[in-house]
Amino acid sequence: MISTSLLLSIQMRWVKRWPIVVGIAYFAIFGFFDALFWGASLKKVPHGAWVPLLIGVVLESIMVLWVWAKTLEDNFDGKNRRNLNHFIYMSRRPSSPKPRDHEESDEQETGEEDEEKSYYFYDARNMGVSDDSMKEKIGEKRELQRIPSAAVFHKIASGRGVPHTFIGFIRQWPALPRVVIFLSVCVVPIARVPAQDRYVLTKVRTIDGFYGCTYYIGFRDKFDVRIDDLVDKICSLECHLNPAVSDAYIEEIRDVCRKATHVAPHYHVVAKKIEAGIGTPLVNYLRTILIESIYRRLATMFPETANWLTSADEIIHVGINAII
Repeated sequence: MISTSLLLSIQMRWVKRWPIVVGIAYFAIFGFFDALFWGASLKKVPHGAWVPLLIGVVLESIMVLWVWAKTLEDNFDGKNRRNLNHFIYMSRRPSSPKPRDHEESDEQETGEEDEEKSYYFYDARNMGVSDDSMKEKIGEKRELQRIPSAAVFHKIASGRGVPHTFIGFIRQWPALPRVVIFLSVCVVPIARVPAQDRYVLTKVRTIDGFYGCTYYIGFRDKFDVRIDDLVDKICSLECHLNPAVSDAYIEEIRDVCRKATHVAPHYHVVAKKIEAGIGTPLVNYLRTILIESIYRRLATMFPETANWLTSADEIIHVGINAII
C-alpha cells in the first residue's frame, strides 16, 4: 500500500506534470493510513508473514540484477557504435557503355558517363584511421555486393552510430541489402502512440538506401514494427528530399521491402575484470557469478524478441561477445 501511494505521488509529479505540492500532500495523507496498516501487519512477521517478505526480497534482487546488467549491456552497445565511413569505403568507376540511339547519343555526347558505385568492407577493429591511411589499405578490402533485399537492424540503446549487429553481419556475410534500416526504440510516458507518429525517419547520406529510424511506442503498445508503414515513410522521405525521383526508383524500394528481415543482437556477456583495491578478487568473483552464471542464463531464457509480434522466421540473431 505504501509503495502504491509513493508511486502515485511520483506519477503525479513526473508524468502528469502536476505541482510537487500535490504529490507530497497526497503521500502525506494516504501514506499515513497505509503506514498504520503496515505497522499492524509487522506483528505477523514472526508467525509466518516473513515468507512473502522473503519472496519479495528475492524477486526484487532479480529485478535489480537485471536492470544493473542490462545497463552495462546497453553501455557496451553504445560505446561500440561505429561510423559507416570507418569500415565501409565507396569507390566510383565508369559504367559499361550501353548502346544508344543516334539522336540520344548526340544530345548526351558532352555529358558525363554514368558511374557504378562499389562498396568495400574493412575490419572495424582496425578502423579509426584517416582517409589517407584507409586508401593505403586497398589490398585488405572485401567487396560488398548489393543484394535486392531489405533488413532492419535493431539498436538496443539509442544514440548515433551503426549498431554492432550490422558490423558483425557484414563481417560474416559480405553483402549490403538494397534497403537497410537502423531502428532504435524509444518508450514514451504515455499509454499509446498514434500510428502516424510512431516512426521518425532520416536518410543516411553516406550510402544510398540506408536509413535511420526511431520507433516511438507507449508503455501499453505492443512491439510491432510494421514494414509497410516504414516503406511508406521511406517513399515519402525520398519524394520530399528529391521531388524529381522516378517512379521506378520508388517501385524498386517497395519491391525489395515486400519481405524484410529483422536482425537483432544476441549478447554473450562476459564479466569484465575491474580494480577494487584489496577486494578485487572478491568483487571480480561476484561479478562473474552474477553476470555469467545468472544474468546470461536469464537473458537466454527471456530474450527481448519474445514479446515481438514479428514472426520468428523473419528474425536473425547475430551473436556478439560483450565484455561488460
